[in-house]
Amino acid sequence: MQVYMRDPHALPVRLSSIQLARFAKVLLSAGETKEVTIKLAAHDLGYWDDGRNGVEGVPAAGGWRVDPGKFELFVTTDGFKSWKKPSGLAATVKVLK
Repeated sequence: MQVYMRDPHALPVRLSSIQLARFAKVLLSAGETKEVTIKLAAHDLGYWDDGRNGVEGVPAAGGWRVDPGKFELFVTTDGFKSWKKPSGLAATVKVLK
């Protein structure tokens, strides 16, 4: 199971606006079902800022950064294919700061 995230207002610093945030490997026998929990933290919605943009709180050598705002999540079992035609569950979360 995979959780992908997208920041619709990603800064130019971010290389990709869509990325894998978390995953869990689940082995099932034919016909078997399992409940799966994937815990997601604000840190999982962040990215590495290389420090070249002069953003307050990011050292010149770079640092991990999580921007506040709304993030779109997509949960799938067969990998990310398209935000236009999702084949899993979609949700929105908000990072306050």
